[in-house]
Amino acid sequence: MQTIDLEPDLKNRRRDAWTIELDAQGCARITVTNWFYGTQVGPFRKRYREMLPEDFRRHHLERVGALAKSAEPASDLIVETAAYPGYLTFTATARDYAAVEKGVLTLLIPEVAGCSSRYAPTPATAALHRDERHD
Repeated sequence: MQTIDLEPDLKNRRRDAWTIELDAQGCARITVTNWFYGTQVGPFRKRYREMLPEDFRRHHLERVGALAKSAEPASDLIVETAAYPGYLTFTATARDYAAVEKGVLTLLIPEVAGCSSRYAPTPATAALHRDERHD
């Protein structure tokens, strides 16, 4: 049996980045970006290339709503399926996202991993995802 070593950028993994900008009133501007590498790129591309426009619009609103109840879209959902790695990104604003009391900042980040990507392997692709890594 021979083992093939892959370049780091070709290995199965997903990279997630959140940027949260807070103002003095606790309102937030949140940008979420998810990159998909290795065998995760194929299902990611297929899903978004085949998504109907109305489903895409609804999906965008669901992703924004998963950030906070008060969240509203501040950008379109941008999905890049032609590049490698594949990625998606969007920005939202949320009122009362954080609070400062007696010098202590309280900020709830809802299920970062679950919220950042609704993608889940199907039974047909689950075997391809067994060595996934999340950065």
